[in-house]
Amino acid sequence: EVIAEIVIASVLFTLGVVGNGLVCFVIHKTKFTQSSMYFFMLNLAYADLLVCFVSIPLTVFSTLPAPVFTNFPNIPCKLVRFIQYALPPASVAILTATCVDRYFHICVPFKNIITTSFTKKMAAFCWIFSLLLTIPNFYLIETRKVLYEGQVVEFCAIRETSSDYSFGNGYLVARGLIGFAVPLGVVCFLYYKIVARVWNSKGANINSRNRQRLNVIKSLLTVVVAFTLSWTPFSVTNKILLFDKNREMITGAEIITFWVGLSASVYNPWIYAFYNKNFRQ
Repeated sequence: EVIAEIVIASVLFTLGVVGNGLVCFVIHKTKFTQSSMYFFMLNLAYADLLVCFVSIPLTVFSTLPAPVFTNFPNIPCKLVRFIQYALPPASVAILTATCVDRYFHICVPFKNIITTSFTKKMAAFCWIFSLLLTIPNFYLIETRKVLYEGQVVEFCAIRETSSDYSFGNGYLVARGLIGFAVPLGVVCFLYYKIVARVWNSKGANINSRNRQRLNVIKSLLTVVVAFTLSWTPFSVTNKILLFDKNREMITGAEIITFWVGLSASVYNPWIYAFYNKNFRQ
């Protein structure tokens, strides 16, 4: 199992670093950063690179055989969980900001709302939002001694007291709603409005501008769908297992679904290349 996990991690790491590194290179080289949409895509690539360089290695380490956790310090335990859980909300927030940007550019084109300054503030808010949303982990998560396969080991888990456990479960459910479900619901609604607007204008005037808009929408929708399909299994599994008070260690279902979620950091560059000729060139 450990070897298989290391192989999967190596593949995801390589594909993610190469793909997202190329996205950053292309956007910087072609001055696409002057475009609000490409600026958000750049921030999403940064988030995916952080997943590759930080979250993937930490995930491998945190799911190694139990002896690794012996005398595992409390502060690194908190930091590992903080980083692992801060990055997905950042990606969701950036995807939502990208959708809002496209909505105003396509559906409200005569109002100059999305300025360069506003775009940078939105991107900064996405990162700050994800950090603030994850701060309670520093209080809730600690190194606990648990029984694992006949031996006592130390493991990162929610505090043992019933009040902390109840608060922790409530917080994790709220974080799932605020950092995942609600933003993706907003994204679905706005993309529905965008597609309806472009489709109606397409019926009246099929030109290169509309075709370009459709390609952009298709690529962004594909990114959102890929991200949602990747992280939904872990989100659902995690929320179901929250209410199992007898569970002490990470389950196999959580490990598998978390790796599926991490794979979302690999897809985006190839989606851009498929739909966008600028990236292919």
